Amino acid sequence: MSVFNGNIFEGEFAHDLDSFYVKSVKSVETGSSLSEEQVEELLKYLEEHKGQTTAITINDQLPMMLEADEVQCLIGELRFIKSHLD
Repeated sequence: MSVFNGNIFEGEFAHDLDSFYVKSVKSVETGSSLSEEQVEELLKYLEEHKGQTTAITINDQLPMMLEADEVQCLIGELRFIKSHLD
């Protein structure tokens, strides 16, 4: 597994499973596996809310607010993650 340490997401690539395992979001520990399709869906959602404060949920339980600059940062991180899942 390859480690990814971004400003918003930290986790590991599982190349054999074509997924990304999220270990933390904004320094909040979690444990969630994202498929390439889920990464694409989150990326699309964030691109629709670019320039705005928005919320995402961690494990469908804990809402996490993202300021506009954090949304932009996470878009870049997700693009990087997606490029390594292709």
